[in-house]
Amino acid sequence: MLETQKHPKVLQAVASFFWIYEEAFVWDIFIKVLEKKRDKLTLSHIKIAIRQCYSSSQNNQIKKYISEQQREELIAILKEKNILQKEISLLENM
Repeated sequence: MLETQKHPKVLQAVASFFWIYEEAFVWDIFIKVLEKKRDKLTLSHIKIAIRQCYSSSQNNQIKKYISEQQREELIAILKEKNILQKEISLLENM
């Protein structure tokens, strides 16, 4: 999907929808979206997903929700954009 769909709004909507089902591929989409946009709606969806992922990871199921590579890439882009500092901390502590 990342190859065929380039519009950030569509990608963000798809990722938000699939995160409801806790699909790990959404992190690749969120990372792609963050390269192009960072409005309040987008950031709020990503913030919610990160916090839910953190809560779920407390049950030692982190690999189900986010891979190590996805986690590292997400931390890097959030730091690069200087956004969601609390969520960076959560990701670093997973």
